Amino acid sequence: MGLDTWGAPIFYRALEDSGKSRDLPSTSVLHIHEPEWAGGVRSHPTIQHSINHVLDEIELLALEKHAVKDNADISRVLKTARGELDDNGDFVVGAAATSNDPSDPVTLQRIVGGKLVALKPDESIESFQSNCPSPTFTGFLEHLRRDSALGVIPFEFAADSSKIGGAGVRLIVAKADRRFSFRQMILERRLIKPVWTYVIGDAISRGLLPPIEGWWKISSVPPKRVTVDAGREAQQNRADVERGKPC
Repeated sequence: MGLDTWGAPIFYRALEDSGKSRDLPSTSVLHIHEPEWAGGVRSHPTIQHSINHVLDEIELLALEKHAVKDNADISRVLKTARGELDDNGDFVVGAAATSNDPSDPVTLQRIVGGKLVALKPDESIESFQSNCPSPTFTGFLEHLRRDSALGVIPFEFAADSSKIGGAGVRLIVAKADRRFSFRQMILERRLIKPVWTYVIGDAISRGLLPPIEGWWKISSVPPKRVTVDAGREAQQNRADVERGKPC
């Protein structure tokens, strides 16, 4: 049974299909991690360094979207030199005319058409222009995402590959393939082989399968490796065969 730093046994809370939970010792739980990797003994998530960045990005996007919606609701701004607005409003149609009131906009609209706004001499109306989202906001989000992708897979492979080309593409794909190969190795060592050994061994012990020699020796076939040079590699393999070299 596994022990923690203080020597106490480690248990995991398992949730059953019925909705009930029960404690399982650590020896009964399959740990899918790589202990030889620095920090892998505790099996912390690879993305742990970017959890705060992800939360910050979610909050910033929510606030920015709220600001965009709020600004989109404002179409124009009325500026006045008086410092305050009258209680009866500035756009009252048919109000009693005074010496400072302009012509009736409804009457003018009937003559010239379109839409007219009547303003007093000390007023001006301007279209509202919002600066949300800021031009630098997307760059800030890209910085958070790039920092979050460190140690996982290249940002260009997962999100945006428009800024790289040529040798840069091959470098990014090679780094991603190395990461995928590492994860496949962990899954084979920590999941596929232990599950195979447990299931087939249990079937042999109960007499459901014959005990074939070396039944525990297996190999898994992972998905095809990601590459951008499939044609070039195939051409090189053909050239090696023509020269009598093993592939």
